[in-house]
Amino acid sequence: MVEMRPRGGRRNYPQTSPFPWRFLVAAVVVALIGYQVNSSFNLVPKPLSLVKFIYSHFMTVPTTGQSVDGREYQLFEYVTKNAERGRPDEVIAAIDKYCWEEGEFLMNVGDVKGQVLDEVVRKVQPSVAVELGTYMGYGALRIGRLLPDGGRLVSIEKYEENARLAREIISYAGLDDRIEVVVGYVGDGGKTLSLLQANGITSIDVAFFDHSKDAYLPDLQSLEDNKLFHKGSVVVADNILLPGAPEYLSHVRNSEQWRTDIHHLKVEYQNLLPDIVAVSTYFP
Repeated sequence: MVEMRPRGGRRNYPQTSPFPWRFLVAAVVVALIGYQVNSSFNLVPKPLSLVKFIYSHFMTVPTTGQSVDGREYQLFEYVTKNAERGRPDEVIAAIDKYCWEEGEFLMNVGDVKGQVLDEVVRKVQPSVAVELGTYMGYGALRIGRLLPDGGRLVSIEKYEENARLAREIISYAGLDDRIEVVVGYVGDGGKTLSLLQANGITSIDVAFFDHSKDAYLPDLQSLEDNKLFHKGSVVVADNILLPGAPEYLSHVRNSEQWRTDIHHLKVEYQNLLPDIVAVSTYFP
């Protein structure tokens, strides 16, 4: 069989596309610029830190039963090196510095949204405060340092290891005489609520919600049903927009028993993602 050749004696070879060097170079330049802008303005958390956070707090909790991924231990070490023992404001500042300057995303209420919480505690001067979701004790420190003489805070944390670390930080800050960390959660069939009442918590002046967002509304209703709120009780709820608690927000905005102020701010330790803190006052 005779092989047919095109005129001129040359074979026809398939055409190959040139390597997209221009696209690659452009992508690298955009990535470098984006990294520099992000680093300069703290637009979003450090990517690796965010990935670790998502993995540890949403993927491994069901199997490990804990909400830690290693950064929490690093934070405690950082605090002991950068804050003097017995000085809660220095401990809070060290945590904020770790999250801002080291780019480590931790799910504290943070220094900006934390000012809303501070304002409520200063105004109400609670004798009894309750926090749902201790994590590393940051919110507890913000509340505890502003309590009046004789005031107490009970912080409820679902995960034992988080509670243990929080107790260490709270003790280091010198506030363990007014802050108690309890392992449990409101939706455990009444066990934790019974424990609170057995410890003399029959009325709450200020509550801070910073735990599982799906639990905000049922936990609020459980506290209502157990008559733990009185006229003038205030509930501060973080992360109403991100990750979001729309059912809770609808309830406190539309219920005749609650008067709610909305604070439009940013997710903690970055300057891009929006968030909401809701401050609701009880008027039965």
